[in-house]
Amino acid sequence: MPLCTFELPAVFRPGHYTACYLLAVATYQLLLLLEGRRRGFPQRPWLLMQAATLLAFVVGCKLVVLPLADWPVLWGGGAAALGAYPVRSALGGIAASSLVLLALRRWLGLGWAAFDAFVGPLAVGLAVQCLGCLAAGCCWGELAGNGGLGIRFGPGTGPYAAQVARGLLPAGAAHALPVVPTQLYALLVCLALAAATWATRRRPWPAGTRYLLGTGALLLAWGGLCQWRDPASQTLGAQLLALGSVRLLAIQWGVLAAGLLHLAGAALLRWWGTVFSVARAAAPGTPQPIRQLAGAAALLALTAALAPHALTGAEFRVLQVALGALLLAEAAAWWPALAAAGWSGQPRLAFAATLGLLVLMSQAPAPRQDSVRSIDFAVGALQGAYDQDFDYPATTTGGGCGGGGSYPVPPARSAYLHRYQAVGAEATLRLRRTGTAAIGLGVWGGTDRVGYAPQIPGGGPLQTNFVPYTRDYSLFDINPYVEGGRRIRGNVSFGVHLGFHAGNLLNSRSLKGDSVLQGTHFLPDVQLWVGNRQKFFVQADAGRGAGGLGNYLYRVGLGSGLGTSNGSTVVAGLAFADPSSGAYYTSDKYGTERAVGSTLGFAAANIRLRGGSFSLEPTAATNFGRRHQVSLRLHYRIGLKK
Repeated sequence: MPLCTFELPAVFRPGHYTACYLLAVATYQLLLLLEGRRRGFPQRPWLLMQAATLLAFVVGCKLVVLPLADWPVLWGGGAAALGAYPVRSALGGIAASSLVLLALRRWLGLGWAAFDAFVGPLAVGLAVQCLGCLAAGCCWGELAGNGGLGIRFGPGTGPYAAQVARGLLPAGAAHALPVVPTQLYALLVCLALAAATWATRRRPWPAGTRYLLGTGALLLAWGGLCQWRDPASQTLGAQLLALGSVRLLAIQWGVLAAGLLHLAGAALLRWWGTVFSVARAAAPGTPQPIRQLAGAAALLALTAALAPHALTGAEFRVLQVALGALLLAEAAAWWPALAAAGWSGQPRLAFAATLGLLVLMSQAPAPRQDSVRSIDFAVGALQGAYDQDFDYPATTTGGGCGGGGSYPVPPARSAYLHRYQAVGAEATLRLRRTGTAAIGLGVWGGTDRVGYAPQIPGGGPLQTNFVPYTRDYSLFDINPYVEGGRRIRGNVSFGVHLGFHAGNLLNSRSLKGDSVLQGTHFLPDVQLWVGNRQKFFVQADAGRGAGGLGNYLYRVGLGSGLGTSNGSTVVAGLAFADPSSGAYYTSDKYGTERAVGSTLGFAAANIRLRGGSFSLEPTAATNFGRRHQVSLRLHYRIGLKK
């Protein structure tokens, strides 16, 4: 019998493995960030290195346990095999992240001391992860013998199932037989390694020595713990191999050999230390902004390719945080450069919004087909132009306090030439599988550049050559909305979109006849449609989405899904800028506005890409003259579980 036996406390449950995994990665990444700052590494390359090695660690943990016979599946059918395979090993993660660190170290301008920075944080992260192994009952030990420690696991855990399968335990037993607590021993080893790394942090050892010492010690300890592991709990190299009279598991031979090589390398560096730079003296490399951007883009693309099939929910969440920190640092670094290059606030806002969308679409798995709810994120841009023509008829005015008589005021005519642009983002929570019930919020901002062009009174054409004054007006729009729909009969349905625009929406009211315009601060956002979205429907809207900013449009059109069932649609029809004489009511008692190109043709589409996760929404309205409005939005949808 074991000298001391204890049962797993009630706080530990198999479902807590994910929480421990998230906590372990968060601890690892935070300590790694702090260690990089302590060593004086440049922040942006270090964040890129952190994100790249984290992705390599996640994928390496799975790839190393995938049978070699299944590797061709990765090339023939994508990365789906990684997501389907249930086991993993941290050895593969350490190896993969080390290879990525070796490949990117020089390219990002980091010295060999970058290897040393990983040892302490990795040890602490693995220690936290050992709690997850304890909670899930994985990586368990063999049956506890006399004079040692033993731990009992309950039903639903690996040791319980293995003992029932071997006939050592009757089905329905309250708990399994005591096994060696290898998870606790591994936790103590990792904490001891972290403590040793911290205690020797001020030693002026050659760069790379701490990495070789730490990983060598970890590998040797790993090989030793395998001696007490239950063969059923081994996820890698569980076959027995004999060299002479010594019989060990294949994984033991491998990690023991690798550990000894690492320790020999550390001894060689220590002996030949005068040839290598000292870790604490590592100087930051020259910034390489192009390499930095290229690395971030490649990492985003790779994560986006792996996310739908090869990453679990916990894995893509930790990658979301890592890439979010990286992209925030990139946005902060490039923001002053964009301003110095003459970019105004709107392009910079678009740049930041695009980075945010890239984070979302690079980590989130593809929407589940059985999802009842989903979140749609979108970023977009809007550009347009139109002219206004105001007439001020002849009138008279009083003589004033001097008692003089009235005098005539001659007729006048003024033109306002608008060129506006805006960028923004939207988030929509869709509450039904069909997407016909939703609530959302859009935020848009931009600039309306208005040229003031005095005109010759009369009915002649508008003259746009002479523009003595130009004024920039800010545009800002907060656009909450709700959507709903109902089936009428058969395949015929109707839908409604209701909301409002609030902010500085339009600058189109001329009160004094000079170069200053007054703004409009509240407008409705309405859309109605009826028909079959896959085949044919009729649609009418006013100020829909970004159409409520800069130039308010009313639209009526016919649409079709062209027989598709993925939500793609095209719509075409007529748009009206001022369907009645009061469309741009100015409240100016002196003047009236003439209609200038107020009828436009428009076309819009919603094009689903990549199995429905991505979609593009282009719109265009024009009178084939000086009035037009074009916009483009990129959507990404994330499916939510019930």
